[in-house]
Amino acid sequence: MLPAVICALACVICNQSRLLFIFSLMPIGIACFMYSSATCWLSVVCSIVLYAASLLILHSQVPLGLANVFLRVGIFSLLNICFAWVIAPPAKGPGFLRGRTSVRLIIGSCIIFLGYVPSMYYFFQQDDFYIPLLRNVDRLLSIALMGTGGDVVQQSLLEEYFTPDTFVNSIVFVGLRGVGVVSIMFFLYLSRQVSLVVMRLVRRVIPVPELANFKTGKALIWVLSFSILAVLVSLYFSLEIPEIIAWNVFSICVMLYIAQGGGIVSFFLNRPGTPRVFRLITNICVIAMILRFSVLVIALVCLTFLGILENWVPLRVPKTNGPSSTPGM
Repeated sequence: MLPAVICALACVICNQSRLLFIFSLMPIGIACFMYSSATCWLSVVCSIVLYAASLLILHSQVPLGLANVFLRVGIFSLLNICFAWVIAPPAKGPGFLRGRTSVRLIIGSCIIFLGYVPSMYYFFQQDDFYIPLLRNVDRLLSIALMGTGGDVVQQSLLEEYFTPDTFVNSIVFVGLRGVGVVSIMFFLYLSRQVSLVVMRLVRRVIPVPELANFKTGKALIWVLSFSILAVLVSLYFSLEIPEIIAWNVFSICVMLYIAQGGGIVSFFLNRPGTPRVFRLITNICVIAMILRFSVLVIALVCLTFLGILENWVPLRVPKTNGPSSTPGM
């Protein structure tokens, strides 16, 4: 009970902090990997209760509106429950609840995204949320434009057309077309991996290269192809809803192929006899990907094509050191 309460309290504190929000799900993962699945779910229940209590206390001092409170508690609950389901599926119950981790990750991300869309639509209609958001965006854009320097005419054109309203609308536009689902999926995966790293450091467990064994089904290439076709058809006939759905399916397929490409790289790096210099070069490339966006884009494109290539070329073949079983080979 005590570890669950401590993890729940840490989850609520990180969620309410702007700087620590990226670590808000990590306490739930630590409760799962360092203790048990029951502790994980108990921590989720305690975190929801503590978060709701904190909002009610704040509402008693500064009126937030009951609809605002219910939506915030709902979003918080949905995020924590889906993450707990991804890392600690129920041992008993229907079989579809205990599918592959990648499938649970995709479904959980889609459920969270579908919960966020109407909630954000509601918050964007509220002046006490949207106006401060525009002010913060305007402040960030001013700092970014001041840092560009360069031609005065170019800067004035950017200030005229790159307004806070257009910036927010652009974020919403790309968010509905795959970026939102992919961001949530990456956030859940990162929280899971960081929790595993903490558990392995504390308990000194030798890490297992999980990514090296990840592989998608060959039918996914058809889903990717049909999603591209659906995007083109929807753009041609100006069908917004089918276009949004097709973009999200396409983004999920690309993320899976990026993971498969990363699995191929991890497989070769973890093979016996692999020189350490290759691992050093890989770590340097990862650092370069983080520091340079252009390098990151190139690396993701290469991993995507590498994952797609494995549909026809067997890239992860076990290394054999003994003599061939076939004479003359």
